[in-house]
Amino acid sequence: MDLAPGLPGNSAVAQGEAFPIEFAEAIEADVKRYIARELHDEVVQTLTTMLLDMERFKREQFGRLSVLEEVSSLQESVRVALDQIRSVLLDLRNQPLTTTDFVDAIRHDVAQQFEARTGVRVTLNVSPAWPAALPARAALNLQRAIQEALNNVRMHAAASSVRIQLDVVDDRQAVLVIADDGVGLERERRHAAELGIPGMRERATLLGGDMTIESSPGRGTTVKLTVPLTALE
Repeated sequence: MDLAPGLPGNSAVAQGEAFPIEFAEAIEADVKRYIARELHDEVVQTLTTMLLDMERFKREQFGRLSVLEEVSSLQESVRVALDQIRSVLLDLRNQPLTTTDFVDAIRHDVAQQFEARTGVRVTLNVSPAWPAALPARAALNLQRAIQEALNNVRMHAAASSVRIQLDVVDDRQAVLVIADDGVGLERERRHAAELGIPGMRERATLLGGDMTIESSPGRGTTVKLTVPLTALE
């Protein structure tokens, strides 16, 4: 009698024959996918929500230095836990821990495609100090932030050109700038959520940094993400 009717190889197992290697590999792959899905959907999402909740709490504690320092320390512990879990996820999914094609992806998959779709000229400037390889998590968050900023340019800026700058400041901070020459943000008429500002800020927070926006009517908009260089190492 088969151990589990319908599954290949069970009769062979019951009779003491060799277990088919391809069947074992299929089971291993299924288990890995299940664990990765559960880790991402449950643990990673919970820790990410905690991290963002702590960031919102910090904004309410302006001037209370001891509280801010303690919460920042807790945030760093959560980030370490997230990094460890994401490393496990990447291994389970057989994905690389780092990516060496971030700049190429921004140049070809983001900037050039945006320029072709919109007619808005995009200039990409990369500092020689910018890391050659980025952790996969950091690369994804930065790329999504750039795409959100460019979407704002497309939808709201009426710009003719955009500059994307990848820079390193004081050998300790990575700075990402997306600046356009459009009409500027009409803050009194637009909600932050419509501009994807919370999402961009959250991506900066997840990397231990922050985001600022400078804009004035007729002078364009500059989005700047500043993160510790260690987040890109």
